[in-house]
Amino acid sequence: MKRIRSISDTIAAIATPPGIGAIAVIRVSGPNAIEIVNKCFRPSGRMSLIDFPSNTIRHGYITMQAKGITIDEVMVALYRKPRSYTGEDMVEIDTHGGYVVPKTVLECILDAGARLAEKGEFTQRAFLNGKMDALQAEAVMDVISAKTELSLRQGMSQLSGRLSREIESIRERLLDCATEVEVGLDYPDEYFGDIGDKVMEELNAVKERLERLLFTAVEGISLRNGINTVILGKPNVGKSSLMNRILGTDRSIVTEIPGTTRDFITETIDMRGIPLNVVDTAGIRETVGEIEREGVNRALNVAESADMILFVLDASEPIQDMDLEILDKIKDKRYIIVINKIDVNSNLDVHLIRQHLGTDRHIVTISALKGEGMEKLEDFIYDEVTSKEINVGFTPMITNIRQKQLISEMLNSVKDALNILKANSSIDLVAADLREAIESSDEMLGRVYTEDLLDRMFSNFCVGK
Repeated sequence: MKRIRSISDTIAAIATPPGIGAIAVIRVSGPNAIEIVNKCFRPSGRMSLIDFPSNTIRHGYITMQAKGITIDEVMVALYRKPRSYTGEDMVEIDTHGGYVVPKTVLECILDAGARLAEKGEFTQRAFLNGKMDALQAEAVMDVISAKTELSLRQGMSQLSGRLSREIESIRERLLDCATEVEVGLDYPDEYFGDIGDKVMEELNAVKERLERLLFTAVEGISLRNGINTVILGKPNVGKSSLMNRILGTDRSIVTEIPGTTRDFITETIDMRGIPLNVVDTAGIRETVGEIEREGVNRALNVAESADMILFVLDASEPIQDMDLEILDKIKDKRYIIVINKIDVNSNLDVHLIRQHLGTDRHIVTISALKGEGMEKLEDFIYDEVTSKEINVGFTPMITNIRQKQLISEMLNSVKDALNILKANSSIDLVAADLREAIESSDEMLGRVYTEDLLDRMFSNFCVGK
């Protein structure tokens, strides 16, 4: 993303996907938004756009006044600062959809004095003008890119300020502790008594809240980005059949020929509100060709970085040393053992697998061909990637790496402060740790920010948002 230009500019962009839908929306924001649109807008009534009251919608026409050409019949919504999305004067023009009409209307607005907005610049202005904090600004993208109802619910919760209020509350308690410590710096002889005990009690409570927030990061980030779920196993155990059954369509090639799948096949599905990025991989076996060997290597590499592994075994085949070797490689990760082909004679020693794993909690039996056991597999997947302690939409949740890193920094600072207090060590060090924790909370909320932070926050937005 380019360096954001002056907020004294008036910006414009098409805010809806091109060519999709019956209408399109052109968004204009900035100090001269109303005057610029007024140059192009001919209202049906006699009142000029400049005289319209805020938060009203009027009918009219967009015209190229110099040429006397009417471009489109439109509805114009006017929002005067600060009662707008960006906190600035803002106008939204509803035009007919397609490609040509919105593009021509936008060109008219640009010719009248606006400039084309950068990616995410409308939301960035909302952030800079205090209409939302950094967490809410990030949530705008979460809502836009939500893949399932649960991920949408999570995004809307954060956009409403649920996580922001939790961080603000923690920050206030840290400030209270910092104030008490400052008293201790002025009166050190009196500090290590009731005041010190009070600060320790407060910091322990803060520590627990930060740990709870950090606990939500795995599920929160997964809901936002999707659970990278890799289907792993030897050739012809039914990986591709399982992939097709999960997707509800024939996406992977299913044959009796070993090694048919030589590269990744990836699809994202909504499974009970959880976005699963399902990856079908090449069969793991002693390879016979260079291309197949590369497919096997890639399968092992992608499994290494997966959020969850579905390791498929063939119920009709005895377990082999290679199966046990793979079990050893994945048992420290999130995994489910999927025993397929239960509709044929069983030659697989499930007891041996239980002994090897030390549990049967991760084992489910299915027939991918007939669909038997698929609901049970979904139960297993859902239980594996969700927590009963988290109520999505109501529990404040960490949803990206930036937030997770800052919460970790806050937690480490609080832990360091507690250790110093327990050791009756220097109060100056406690004060420094608390300052660091407060600074991390300020960065999380966006009270302090850098150009790099703005780039990270808004570079993935579309133009017009």
